[in-house]
Amino acid sequence: DIRSSDENRVINIISDLADLTITGDFTLLEVIDVIADEASLLSSSIQKKIEQIQPPDFTRPDLQTTSNLVQSTEIVPTSRHLNIQYLLELKSFELISLFLGNAEIEVDGEITGSLFAAGDTTILFLDTEINQMKYWDGLELYYLSDFDFSMRMDNSSLTDSFEGFLAEMNVNAKRIFVGSEISDLNFDFNFDGNEAQIDLNAVYETDTKFDLEGSLFINDGFVDVIFDKLFFKYYEFDLLNSDNIKFSYSNDNINFDSFTLVHNGGSIDLGGQLSFTGYEDLTLRLNNFKLNDLNANLLGLPPEKSIDGELNLDF
Repeated sequence: DIRSSDENRVINIISDLADLTITGDFTLLEVIDVIADEASLLSSSIQKKIEQIQPPDFTRPDLQTTSNLVQSTEIVPTSRHLNIQYLLELKSFELISLFLGNAEIEVDGEITGSLFAAGDTTILFLDTEINQMKYWDGLELYYLSDFDFSMRMDNSSLTDSFEGFLAEMNVNAKRIFVGSEISDLNFDFNFDGNEAQIDLNAVYETDTKFDLEGSLFINDGFVDVIFDKLFFKYYEFDLLNSDNIKFSYSNDNINFDSFTLVHNGGSIDLGGQLSFTGYEDLTLRLNNFKLNDLNANLLGLPPEKSIDGELNLDF
């Protein structure tokens, strides 16, 4: 179904799998090619930005230092123009199941949003609502319920620069099962240029809770991190920061300026630097942890099997 007016064109694609509606300012011949090009440009730009905020991977033997990073030389066509709104209603996936060994696939949800691109600017709105998704092939189970993902991005530079970059991302889910279960997930990640705010809390496998609030500051290959709140709970044993946690990293080192977690009079202190350049002075101190508290709340031992005393370690 294709309709058009002087201002808008509408494309409706109806199938057993899903219904897709695209409206906006475009021509039929360009919509597929332009959307594919935009997706490629946007994906490349996001990937370059993600690479700049990833912490060093100490398991990689081929790690490159900051001086080896290559600046992007990708040229964005200034003549590009796209302005569309889209709605994708997910329906029945029984047909796909036939090509996947009769795996059971159930999806109930929709994806809506808009995409505007002109010159070197891209503005993207995306809202995904999945009431329920299930994949089961007799061996592996993947499951989502009450899953919402929304994103607004204003990218005035499709290079690796953060200048003119604005992004707001929010993820909420009642339950996610992908081999392990995550429940009550709430994740907010907001970028404004070289600064980002992060808020994350979730429950893992019903007995582990995590709550984090903080900020990132990106500057010339280095990322400064401040966590106002870092809370971790495993069964009845919890850890909470006593002051702001501060550390920084590049792609070849991590430097801990202030990192202290406390529990019932005990503390964990992490300081110094972990590096690939050969200079390391990392220190880890465990102070005044009560053994009977660790035995009961961390290990789950009954009182008769617990021992008194304190744990103090210095690495």
